[in-house]
Amino acid sequence: MRPILVVAVVAVALAAAFSGAPALARDDDPGELKLLLGFMGSDPNLVNHGREQSWSPLLGLRIGANMDRPWSQFIDGVYSRIDSEPGDHSTVVEGRVGMERNFGLNGGGTWYLAGALGWADANLPTPRDDFGRPLASLGIGIRPTSGSGARFHMEVREEWWMGDEGLGGANVANTQVLVGVGFGLKDTREPMFQHGSRTLILEGVNFVTDSAELTPESKATLDRTAASLLRWPEVRVEVGGHTDSVADDAYNKELSQRRAEAVRAYLIRAGVSAKRLEARGYGETRPIAPNDTEAGRARNRRVELTRID
Repeated sequence: MRPILVVAVVAVALAAAFSGAPALARDDDPGELKLLLGFMGSDPNLVNHGREQSWSPLLGLRIGANMDRPWSQFIDGVYSRIDSEPGDHSTVVEGRVGMERNFGLNGGGTWYLAGALGWADANLPTPRDDFGRPLASLGIGIRPTSGSGARFHMEVREEWWMGDEGLGGANVANTQVLVGVGFGLKDTREPMFQHGSRTLILEGVNFVTDSAELTPESKATLDRTAASLLRWPEVRVEVGGHTDSVADDAYNKELSQRRAEAVRAYLIRAGVSAKRLEARGYGETRPIAPNDTEAGRARNRRVELTRID
């Protein structure tokens, strides 16, 4: 099973690297807490005396955090009790920290590749000595669409205990088959965008007529916007500049670009990473109100943030 798993993971990794994947559905919460249930196929060297690979129940706990939805990080710990001797048992306790690369599935849900580093502690029956070793693991899994209810995932992973501590330096490679059941963690941050929306008009951001100079009153709004972006470090946005239909198209496009860049520069000076901000001027091409009244033209002269990740 081990060579098949490794080949499968490498194959799907290459396939993902050279092909497109459906867009990922984004959750509103920052992570999840799960109970892990499954089985561990223990290496014959760990079971002892060259026996066949032994399968034992496995129990664990997992905390996953969303950094940027194509990528996530996790911490988990697992416990397994292995039938290692006639009438006797060994216990294994492991902890690991890892990263997952997530890919969308047609019809919903995601599949992912996981890699992790950690530590394994083996408690063996007498006369063998207990020992611990660092470990590395590689896995492949699937998550159905979660919505707001319970969270599930299934994963198969292979792990390698590194080093030569214990067992006379024998190699140890175990297989784990896992099912995770849990729930999403609530995000206490105030949302930047209304539910279901990816666009935010920066009300109160204005410019001196026919220029990209921000008015003094605009800075309070931009300071609040920068603070909100700093609370959501995983969010990337486009700063979009828009004008009314007064003046010609080319002039409005150039003016809106300069205004978008002025807002982007202000947010960068306020501490937001430049990598998270793009500026684009739309001129008069996207009105949200008729341009035949002063009130309508005032609404069209605006700056919008659009979530692009």
